[in-house]
Amino acid sequence: MTGNPADVGRDPGRLALPNAMTLLIAVLVMAAVPVGVVVLRLEPARGQARGLLAWVLLGAAFSRSEVFVVQVHVRRDSHSFSMAEVPLVVGLFLVTPTVLLCAALGGTASALVLHRHQQIEKVIFNLSRLILEVGLALLLLRSAGVSSRIPGNRDVFVVFAVTLACSLVGALLVSLVIASVQMSWKGVGFISTLPLSLFGTVTSTALGLVAVVLGNVAPATSWLLGVPVAGVFAVYLAWTRQSRRLESLGFLYRTAQLLQEHASIDDAIVALLAETRDLLKTHSVELVYRPSPEAPAMHARFTVGSGGHVDTGDTAMVARLLEIAAMSDGAALLTVADHKSLAGVFPADAGVCIMAPLKIDGLTVGAFLVSPPLSEVARFSEDERRLVDTTAAALSVSLENGSLERSLGQLRTLEVQLSHQAFHDPLTELPNRAQFVERLTQVAADAQAAQTEFAVLFIDLDDFKTVNDSLGHATGDALLIEVGARIQRYLRTGDLAARLGGDEFAVLLPSVTDHQVARGITDRILEALSEPVAIGKYTVSVSASIGLAHGDATTEPARLLEGADVAMYSAKAAGKGRAVSFHANMHRDIMSRHELLQDIRGAAGRGELSVEYQPIVNLASGAVESAEALIRWDHPHRGRIAPEMFIFLAEENRAIGDITTLVLRDACTQLRRHDETLLPRVNINISGRDLANADFAATVTRALSDHGVDPGRLVCEITESLLLDTRAIGGLTALRDAGVRVSLDDFGTGYSSLHMLRDLPLDQLKIAQTFIDDIEEQTRALAFVQAIATLGATLGLDVVAEGVERPGQAEALRVAGCHFGQGYVFARPAPPDDLARRLHDLATSRSRQAPDGGGLNDWLNRHPAPSSSHLNGAPNPGNRAGS
Repeated sequence: MTGNPADVGRDPGRLALPNAMTLLIAVLVMAAVPVGVVVLRLEPARGQARGLLAWVLLGAAFSRSEVFVVQVHVRRDSHSFSMAEVPLVVGLFLVTPTVLLCAALGGTASALVLHRHQQIEKVIFNLSRLILEVGLALLLLRSAGVSSRIPGNRDVFVVFAVTLACSLVGALLVSLVIASVQMSWKGVGFISTLPLSLFGTVTSTALGLVAVVLGNVAPATSWLLGVPVAGVFAVYLAWTRQSRRLESLGFLYRTAQLLQEHASIDDAIVALLAETRDLLKTHSVELVYRPSPEAPAMHARFTVGSGGHVDTGDTAMVARLLEIAAMSDGAALLTVADHKSLAGVFPADAGVCIMAPLKIDGLTVGAFLVSPPLSEVARFSEDERRLVDTTAAALSVSLENGSLERSLGQLRTLEVQLSHQAFHDPLTELPNRAQFVERLTQVAADAQAAQTEFAVLFIDLDDFKTVNDSLGHATGDALLIEVGARIQRYLRTGDLAARLGGDEFAVLLPSVTDHQVARGITDRILEALSEPVAIGKYTVSVSASIGLAHGDATTEPARLLEGADVAMYSAKAAGKGRAVSFHANMHRDIMSRHELLQDIRGAAGRGELSVEYQPIVNLASGAVESAEALIRWDHPHRGRIAPEMFIFLAEENRAIGDITTLVLRDACTQLRRHDETLLPRVNINISGRDLANADFAATVTRALSDHGVDPGRLVCEITESLLLDTRAIGGLTALRDAGVRVSLDDFGTGYSSLHMLRDLPLDQLKIAQTFIDDIEEQTRALAFVQAIATLGATLGLDVVAEGVERPGQAEALRVAGCHFGQGYVFARPAPPDDLARRLHDLATSRSRQAPDGGGLNDWLNRHPAPSSSHLNGAPNPGNRAGS
């Protein structure tokens, strides 16, 4: 009795062959080919048959032995055995080696292909194994000198030894292929099944020897051998069926225990499915359950397979399975070919499965589904169908008893979830606006009763839209989560932080005895939010504007929150990244801001905007290298308004495009007006909205062409915040390709890195004024500027220092290696005509100088610094067109 491969524990016929099994099959084929050649060349013994009839009869015997097999279950493994030793022993004595090998291969191959429908890889393995077994038997028999047609006493023992050796070799090869599929020797079952296999081999060999004797002595009575063969086969079948019945009874007993022992119906179901899978030796067992047709989304699907327990939620699959189950009153044997809907559950060639409906009050609420057996030779019978039907009935009762408990539990869970969702932000898990307002109302009521004070912080991130647009919403979400965590870090017990929506947060401080307490918390939060945030491969710099409002027993909660909001907008108007406390005049300021927002929209068309120019001076020679174009707004009622008060408003209402166009045209006019020796270049500021416009580079090129100006004389300045926006980088590249120079303004205060400086199309760096202020007194400040100057020189970039206010600063910058300077120490911003006079005076004075030139000191002597103390350089508080 020879074991059949892949009938233990796994089903490689439905799996991709692993590399180990492919290698094993290749080795077997290479070993079987020479063995087969040796067998075919063996000389037949005297009297051995070699005709077609002998080949056909023996081949049929081999084929039948593979069709009628015995399925034996040992513990949790399933094994199939055939009685192939009977035709093998007969062939060893009565036919030639060639006929024996051809009959064995032909008969076995026909059974494997036509009856078992094995894959080609498994057929190759089985036939290679068969060649090795037949060859080994013939060679051992010939080596022992057994060649007579009627075996004697010695020959009988030799034949038993030969067939046992062949059985061991076959069992070992089967175990090897199973281990290669499982990638482990554990659970192969070689030792546990060996005694039964050897017993079957001895029995089959004895029957084969009897057949040999009858074939030689009384051929006409050979048919009598079918009686003991059939008897042995029947005994094995009866024994296995009885074992299965005992196992089924034990399973039903354990089913009742499982459904009573487990406190959770879900745990009981999983345990029961696992028991069912082990008993029926199947790949997987599933239960789908939907308690109510009116709620198709509420269902459970449990699968127990080789990968363990999996909980899935395919509503469409559940609906298809329940539709099939409802067609029958009890368990039924089904195939994928009969029900196409099963194709999504099992492979198309999976074979016969069992499906039983789960019914409660006559309504089909679930399905109990058992996949086909693992073994190719095993088939579900009426016994297995009845077992599944009984199990399904027990499951139906358990589900009916547990449905009320499950429903109540689900309702309690749903109630908790809905309550949490109603009062919490789903992204940050902070309280939302609804909970914040509710708590604020309660705190205000408590303040009235106890005559205490409280405070509210309104927090809004600065330029958060830039992060979302440039780095993506996933990075923006991660930033919001980190911001929420940082805010909570500095709160006291009883304080409440909430996310109101978007990038807006709020903090409620219920008990504030001193305004300095609230201010201290505000400052700590402000400082925490100013620290860069590492998100994946990005390091994001973020700041926030915070409005602080205090309340007491007379304060209305809604008014307090509104006041904090107004204070926050005041913080943004004051330059962002700061905290402002609310006061009564702020409402007026907000209205003023709103009016400016409307007025700036048409300011360019009304002629209210003008451009002034501030020189950028060569620190070594004193020559004018460039002039920065700075926008000015003379409001008809408010007079001159500082750029930092209206540029960000223009960006909000999209009026920035008109401002940029005005500055660009005026700059081109000045470049055409002045010779390149007097005014080599003009710098203009451009915004992110400008660069996001795909036609911006063409607009700049067209303006330069209309005025007949070389593109290399125009310098477009950007701020570091734009470096995170891929669209902005594309716009910069287009400008650079057109010949326009590019400058990075306020370097060191934002997002730039060495990687960006290396790869971006830049020509100039402008050092922010904050790094220039202390350059005379602090060696660290001087060293920092010197490092930037060295970096710029290494990268081939011009370095400009902004906000130079004192001659000492100018000299220190020159010594540090900075190329150019800009600030009030050289000149204030002035209208174009004043710029023309300055350039003319400079040209005249330089023409009178000695050949060695005057340099920076000569410039400062001829252009004394203004008398005003602490004057700012050309202000440029952000990404704006001309400030």
